[in-house]
Amino acid sequence: MNQPRSTPAVSKTIQVAPGVHQVPLGFVNAYLIETDGELSIFDAGFAVDRDDIAAAIREIGYEPSDLKRVVMSHNHVDHSDGAIGLRELTGARLLLSKLDGDQAAKGLAGHSEMNVKEGFEELVASQMTDPEFAAKMGGFGPPPTPITAFEVDAHLEPGSAVEGLGDSLVIAAPGHCKGQVAVLLKRDGGILLTGDAAVNFGFIGIAPVAEDLALAQESFEALAQHDFEVACFGHGEALISGASASFKAAVEA
Repeated sequence: MNQPRSTPAVSKTIQVAPGVHQVPLGFVNAYLIETDGELSIFDAGFAVDRDDIAAAIREIGYEPSDLKRVVMSHNHVDHSDGAIGLRELTGARLLLSKLDGDQAAKGLAGHSEMNVKEGFEELVASQMTDPEFAAKMGGFGPPPTPITAFEVDAHLEPGSAVEGLGDSLVIAAPGHCKGQVAVLLKRDGGILLTGDAAVNFGFIGIAPVAEDLALAQESFEALAQHDFEVACFGHGEALISGASASFKAAVEA
């Protein structure tokens, strides 16, 4: 690990747990994860986020070339578009579920059109028309979205650990996207990396858009059965204490 640098005027990272750093990229988050001296990132943002991610890596005392792997929760462009550029910049391995990896190899992101949860139409419309998000979406259309095809280096297998993340668990969490997974780091009371299987939009629950809303709710309820102190969302602020209790409360509400 490189020597820590002085804190920049504008921080690129927020430490949410020991060795876990949120990287806010506008509407979406990535997470840098330190495990036994190795560096990984959970989700890749958009291709245009590459320089911000590189700056975040340097901020926590590493160089981009130290990044060993890009672990993607699912293959929607706001989480996977940056994968190719990060591999070119760092040499990192790309990890994705088989379902979503097969789509990526075909040059597609996502599997089917998205449905909006009843009562959330205005919220979704405001998010989709946010100037920064709209600019990053650029010419991308709705899922299944044509993308530059890419091959992954390994698949994330539900029930298995993630290479390089120590004692960890891949959890199948379909609904928002057919190949969506969450990852539970079994350290420091449990750290759940949700991708878009859950969001924090002033409420804890499923993302208000999904390929299959009912299945997304089932997956959220299954996540709530696990024990974890911290929850790291693809969208929204992380919960840094009592996270699984908040999930259980959301299920019971």
